[in-house]
Amino acid sequence: MNITIRSLGFLISLMVLFNGSAWAAPEAQLKLWKKSEHYYGSCGHCSEFITFSPAFDTPDFTEFSHYFLDGYYTADLTGPEGATVTLYGDRNFAKDRGLLVIVKKDDRLVSIQDLESFTANTWSERPATEKSGAFRAYYQPFPQFARNVASLAWEQSAN
Repeated sequence: MNITIRSLGFLISLMVLFNGSAWAAPEAQLKLWKKSEHYYGSCGHCSEFITFSPAFDTPDFTEFSHYFLDGYYTADLTGPEGATVTLYGDRNFAKDRGLLVIVKKDDRLVSIQDLESFTANTWSERPATEKSGAFRAYYQPFPQFARNVASLAWEQSAN
C-alpha cells in the first residue's frame, strides 16, 4: 500500500473533521450510583444510576430510574483537571437543601463514597490516593443530602 504525504494529510483532516475529539482532552463525566445495603451485589450498587456530561446541566433527574429507591448516592467524576460539577439537594439548582461543588485537581478518576464527609461551608482539599484523584470540594450541608441529590450543573473551569 503506497500512502503519500498528501493522502495521509487528507485522512488526518477527515479524522479531525468527523471526530474533533481525536486528540482533545477527554470530556468530563459524572456517574452517580445509588448505594444501599438492600441492593444485590457485594459492592452495594444497584446499577449505574445515570451518566451526566458537561453538554447539559440537569435541573431535575428525579424522573430517572432508581431515584426513589432507598439509599444514598456516591459519585465518580472523570475528565481533565479543572472539571467542575455542582450537585444540588433539590430540583432546579435550588441551594436551600444543600449542595456539593467538586473540582478535579488532576486527570485521574475522582471517587467520592460519602458526599457528606466534607467540612460544612468551607473548601476542603483531598489529595490523590490509590482509589481517587485529587480534588477540592465545597459542601453546604442539609439533612440527608446524599439521599436527595436531584439536580446538577457544570462549570467550565474553577481551578
